[in-house]
Amino acid sequence: MSHPKMGPFAAMLLSINTIIGAGVFINAAPLTRLGGSLGFVGYLFAALAMFPVILCLSSFCSVRPQAGGLYIYAKEFLHPVAGFVSGWSYFVGKTMGAALLAHVFVAFFYRQSPVMQAIPLFVWDCGLIFLLAAINSLGVRIGGRIQWLFIALKVVPLAFAMVAGWFETAYSDPAVIVPEFFELMRTLPIAIFAFSSFEVTCTIAHLIQDAEQNVKRIMIGSSLVALAVYIAFQTSLYSALGADLGNVSSPFMLIGQRFFPDTLWLGIFVNRVMFASVVSASFGILTNNCWNLQVLARDGFFPKVFAQINDAHVPWVSLVAEAGLACLVLGLTTEQIPLQNMAVMSFVTCYLINMIAAFKVRWQGISEQMPLWISGAGIASCMYIIFLCTAKIAQVGLSLPFFMVFGIGLLALMRQRA
Repeated sequence: MSHPKMGPFAAMLLSINTIIGAGVFINAAPLTRLGGSLGFVGYLFAALAMFPVILCLSSFCSVRPQAGGLYIYAKEFLHPVAGFVSGWSYFVGKTMGAALLAHVFVAFFYRQSPVMQAIPLFVWDCGLIFLLAAINSLGVRIGGRIQWLFIALKVVPLAFAMVAGWFETAYSDPAVIVPEFFELMRTLPIAIFAFSSFEVTCTIAHLIQDAEQNVKRIMIGSSLVALAVYIAFQTSLYSALGADLGNVSSPFMLIGQRFFPDTLWLGIFVNRVMFASVVSASFGILTNNCWNLQVLARDGFFPKVFAQINDAHVPWVSLVAEAGLACLVLGLTTEQIPLQNMAVMSFVTCYLINMIAAFKVRWQGISEQMPLWISGAGIASCMYIIFLCTAKIAQVGLSLPFFMVFGIGLLALMRQRA
């Protein structure tokens, strides 16, 4: 059955919207704490680290534009088990991202509500996650309408921050304090958390017109647009708030108090819109990520029950499992930076496996579109990012719990293969 093809401009807009998610909003404070006025440099580091990965994956998509993306490439060009590890690590990383965003949303309102504080925060976290899963289970038609609303709302806080930064610099630091290089490098996993999802083009490559010519332009172009938006957003917020940005969870409310004292509702409104965008991102991840688990079950890596699809065409068992895993993750930690490092380590592991697959493809002469230096640089970048994430995870004492979460899939694999 043929599918209608998507034009390159529409595919570019979809890719940009997917990349620019809630990560840019929750990253502002930690990037400022680590990098000060140079916090935006983290995004430059992320772009440099991901550039060979983007080039390599876009070449893969150009050669093999097909549904399944990263899981399929690792499975076909390396080994089915490599495909499983790629798909499972990506699923785990995205689930951790959804858990973090749901917690950020709940924690903001929890701190302000004595009524909510009568119930443990973890209960509210799990309640929201399963509520989002229940909404998802109603089907893509309802989910699609909600997603279009959240896409429109995302633009409001981005524009508000940039306008405030361009016209108000009274609270910027008078002198730029340059942090140590090592401190700046610690911003890399945080920034990459916001850059993830550029690989969405691999998932829809088979639906794009003239994919062989357009996919690489779309992946590179959308990533560059996201980079420009991220840098503009971070520098604008810092220009408006200075070092105070590193100590606030609601920068838009602080901007409203300082620069619009006669219209305090404006800052409150933008702040609420921002948190709506955060919860929408969690919702969107849950919507799409459950299909990764469903595909693994369909191919025999998990019990077939996880491949079941309900009348609304939703893999509801995988969706429930995803929500449960998200709650398990929040039971380990709710700290933003460790959670981001755990998430980044997981989906960069997926990237690494695909870089190895790309290296093999070029080495064996299957495709001339993937120079060895690109896949080699991609392997090096992924290994360095994994090293940084591992060091942070070990530093906060989450190594064993993290690998236990990751090991759930490996245990399922061994049981299915037994």
